[in-house]
Amino acid sequence: TTSVNITGFTLATLYDWRVRTNCATGSSGFTTAQFTTAATATCNAPAGLNTTSITTSSATAGWTAVSGAVNYTVEYKLNSAPTWTVFAAATTSTSVNITGLVAASAYNWRVLTNCTSGSSAYTQANFTTASPGCSSQYDVTTNGTSSGAALIPFNTNITGLISPSGDNDYYKFVISNSGTATITLTTLPADYDIRVYRSNGTSQVGISQVGGTGSETITRTYSAGTYYVRVYGYNGANNATICYTLRIATGTASFSDEPVENVFTKTVVFPNPARKSVTVGLNELKGTAELMVYDIYGKLLSKQKTSQLYTKVDISTLPSGTYVIRIKQNGKDTNLKIVKQ
Repeated sequence: TTSVNITGFTLATLYDWRVRTNCATGSSGFTTAQFTTAATATCNAPAGLNTTSITTSSATAGWTAVSGAVNYTVEYKLNSAPTWTVFAAATTSTSVNITGLVAASAYNWRVLTNCTSGSSAYTQANFTTASPGCSSQYDVTTNGTSSGAALIPFNTNITGLISPSGDNDYYKFVISNSGTATITLTTLPADYDIRVYRSNGTSQVGISQVGGTGSETITRTYSAGTYYVRVYGYNGANNATICYTLRIATGTASFSDEPVENVFTKTVVFPNPARKSVTVGLNELKGTAELMVYDIYGKLLSKQKTSQLYTKVDISTLPSGTYVIRIKQNGKDTNLKIVKQ
């Protein structure tokens, strides 16, 4: 080659180097040059920061190893706090489990590299601890089997817990026009898998079994009909405090604004997001119920009474955004968030 990397030098020292050409007929004379090594060696800051295994009181902070590192210093603080707390002053690992955190709180953490020649600058990342009771309204007590599965909306994050060991969470979704859709399972605290079944809840049409806490994905073409997705722990994996996140994203497939069944496992609003209307399902309705739509500032936008198991609520005139449907029935109030597309 026409270059070599010479190593093993002393800091801040003048060196000579020379090179000559070797040919079949003999060698040339030497050509000489000089250089002075740097006064200090470069100590690079960590890269590839990531935060995993986030719970209500802890999180694992990780980064990529730096060449020449002796150890690393890790600090953290509440996002609103003015000062940093040293969690690990000289760890030789490339990850630490930060503990003693407050639930549902935003945190910053940072890490620097310590080398023989000095320390690097800090590299920073952020995370938010989990909230207690993170399960969504769709992770109901009856969804241990397909017959008790809640109907879930498309393009919406659905959170739930797998606990205790052997727990299964079934969710139902309905395709009105055939096409593609993608199911993802993320924010996994343990080795969870997913399967998809046809309307009878037993004919499997898809499965994802990535090892460890890697995200699960199933992308396929669906014909019109009812489907069930099952979330479960591999070999009894479970966690009572950290929620998984399930999402069904429509590709070329579509869903209907009309309810396809008139039996609901609990109060539910679908589709969500919606374009023209949503349907409110009232499984335990006795007598009449009052349905009220509010904006995010608490302003009442519409109100209607119903004695039906399911009732369509017109939202076609509302601007795109987030709204709340308040349902008063049987002496109880239920608030459900909807998104107008």
